[in-house]
Amino acid sequence: MILLIEVSRVKTSFSPFAEITMKDKNPYRLVPTLSLSESYQDKTLGGTIPLEPFLKFSQFLFTYSSMPFAVPTSIMEGLFAEAIGGYVVKGMGKVDVISSDNKTAYQIKTMVSVCNQTVWGRMTLRNKLEMLPASLIDAGVCSTIGNNLLDELHAEFEQTFKVFSRFVYVQVMKEDDGHTLLLINEICREKLLDFLLSNFEWKWSKKPTNPDHYQSLRAYYMGKHVFTWNGLSGNHFRITDLAYFLNEVSASSVCIRLPASISTLTHEQLVGKMG
Repeated sequence: MILLIEVSRVKTSFSPFAEITMKDKNPYRLVPTLSLSESYQDKTLGGTIPLEPFLKFSQFLFTYSSMPFAVPTSIMEGLFAEAIGGYVVKGMGKVDVISSDNKTAYQIKTMVSVCNQTVWGRMTLRNKLEMLPASLIDAGVCSTIGNNLLDELHAEFEQTFKVFSRFVYVQVMKEDDGHTLLLINEICREKLLDFLLSNFEWKWSKKPTNPDHYQSLRAYYMGKHVFTWNGLSGNHFRITDLAYFLNEVSASSVCIRLPASISTLTHEQLVGKMG
């Protein structure tokens, strides 16, 4: 079955993420976008990404779009692994699914709405108890902490690219109108490793007035807020300008836009189908 979608390829002669700000409703809107019917005419998506696995995965996504709840990332990983004939892995950092030939690693992210940031994982810091208090009053210590975090990421991806020849970032998002966006980015090894070694400016955010909230350590590049580390709570490391980041580190980017399901099942209808 081919799903016909009224979306055509967007041709641009400039960076697909050019002049995009956080105020944009959809920061990925300039990524070349394909309908499934159009995609079937190509051998690859974006020129380098194999086509067939993503088309099969798209069919799964369309089926699950009728569910009355958000599908957990763990289920998405399993669906994607089935679509590509690969397998899900745990405990491999940024790698969630591996291809059957063990040459391509995939990271899968799901979002309930179009969003320009994502949690990239948890990162701990050596000598955290000593360094964090000092960094709140010393900009030099602040930079040292930030650079240590990026050095750790750099080492992790260096190892990843020694094991796998390709790394693909896959993101599933819901638009306000119910359509599903499947964003696919093949990450360029050289671009990613070079970007992580760039000269970032690290600053703590202002102290929040809510006592239940904590300051976060923020990384700025060329004036853009790119990363955030929640070192005082949870150790989450976030990409806070995902559109800009993916543009900087991707070899190719493409988006498949899937229509919303004609009708969404209620919980009662879903239970009835399962029973």
